[in-house]
Formats: sequence, C-alpha cells, structure tokens
Amino acid sequence: MSRKQWLNLDDQIALFQDRGLHIDDETNCREVLKNIGYYHFSGYARFFQMRPSEGENDYVKGTSFEKIAQLQYLDAQVRQLCITHLATIEMALRASFAYHFSELVRPYGALQQESTYFQTGSKTAPAHELILENLDRSKAKFISRHRGQDGNYSDLPVWAAVEALSFGTLSKAIEFCANRDVVKALADDLVIGHEGFSSQVRSFVALRNACAHLTRVWNDVAKNPSQVPKNLLRRTKKKTGNFSSQSYFQVFVALDLFSSRINPANAFLEQFEILVGDNERYRIGIMNPTPYL
Repeated sequence: MSRKQWLNLDDQIALFQDRGLHIDDETNCREVLKNIGYYHFSGYARFFQMRPSEGENDYVKGTSFEKIAQLQYLDAQVRQLCITHLATIEMALRASFAYHFSELVRPYGALQQESTYFQTGSKTAPAHELILENLDRSKAKFISRHRGQDGNYSDLPVWAAVEALSFGTLSKAIEFCANRDVVKALADDLVIGHEGFSSQVRSFVALRNACAHLTRVWNDVAKNPSQVPKNLLRRTKKKTGNFSSQSYFQVFVALDLFSSRINPANAFLEQFEILVGDNERYRIGIMNPTPYL
C-alpha cells in the first residue's frame, strides 16, 4: 500500500474541488476540516464518490460539501444522544446487579470467584479475571482499602465493587453469571422481557464504545447487534418501516425499550426522530446501512 502525501487545509479543499465536490463556503469548509479532520470527514464523503474502492474518487454530480457535513454533524448529535441514554441505563444496571447479586448469591467474596460464572469461551477472558483486573487497576480509595495483601477482595462488598467495573466487564458479569435468577431479577426490575436481555446489554456496550470513540454510526452495521423480541420488532417496523437486523437502528429499538422503562418520559426513539427530522438520507443509512468494504 502506497503512502499518501500530507496536505494542508488549502490543498485538502483543492483536492475536493478537483474531484467535483461543490463547496459553497470555503471558509466554513476550512473550519470544519480543522475541527474534525479530513480523514473523519472522508468517512462520510466516501459514500458520495463514484467508485472509491476501484480508485474512481470523483464525486457524484451535484454533491456538496455542506450536504455531507450535515450528515456528519447529525451523526455526532445522535452519538451524544446515545451516550446520554446509555449512561442512565448503565447506572440502573449497576444498581440492580449489585442489589440482586447480594440478595441471590452473596454480598462478599463471590463476585470475583471463577465458580460464580459460566465459561466465556476462547474469544474473551473469563468474567472473574476481568473483574479482578478492573479491581486491581482501580485507584479509588473505596476499592484499595479493601484490597488485601494477598490480592484478594474478600471484604469488598458487591455494591462497592461494581462501581469500579467498566461497562464491558459489568456486561460480562451479567451475561455469564451462573445464577440465572440474578439476570431474571435485573430484567424484571426494568420490566424487560428475559428474551435477549444479555444480548441487548452487550450491544449497549458496543454502542457506547463506538460513540465514545466518535465512530461513524451512520451507514455502518452495528458491531454487536441486539436480539430484540419479535413482537417488539413487529410493532416498531409497523410504525417506522423496515430496518436491518444488523443496523444500529435495531440497537436503538432496544435502547428505547430500556430508557422508556427507566423513565417513560425519556424515550430514546422520540428524541431520535426529532433530531433526524426530514433528513431521509440519514434515516436510511441508520435503518438499512450499506457499508463500504
């Protein structure tokens, strides 16, 4: 693979124009590129080029910089909306897991034990090892004061320990907890069906990571799509139209279910619809993405 030449902002703008991209306001274009970077912008612009995978990088006739920038900005707003809702869901899951794990397993000593969890398989570390790594890495005093000289945490209560776990580790503890009554109790707390519950939590972790790293979610498949109950899928598709099972929109359906159960006045999809408005290009890219190779 050949190395590409570094270009200053003026040269980046000139390259856009040479490839047929219409720019209404070069000053605004320069500010956008300075603030988000050419490479991040090109992740959206690629969908408006002729055949970029074959080296034909000219833009489809009539494509404007402003049109692409609008999609990028809307995607950033949707990511921020996701993060806001995911934070509320994560907090509720931490509290409920700590409560029911203490109630149904025990409050001390079991959280970091291997026998507490099913095997995770070869693709990921065992849940108890991830928990211990999180606890060992934590510099919080409410963790360190319970850290024994031999490295165990036998005196650390679950309700304190979960505060030091990453969302990913918490999701593994939920998914692989051998006492399935704990998981059922979490689902019951949130008035969520048991079907696909762990999958939905796992998809939230992947979505949160994508949003935190400013990854483009428009016109891309979800890295860990949700398993959504069939009756919910039918109801949603009747209202919104069809969408791909691999889309981020399917994750949004699960996100809406959780957020509306935690706070009925704070449903995700209603706010998503307000944001997207009549931008049909963005809507299609979220609901039925066509990712490039």
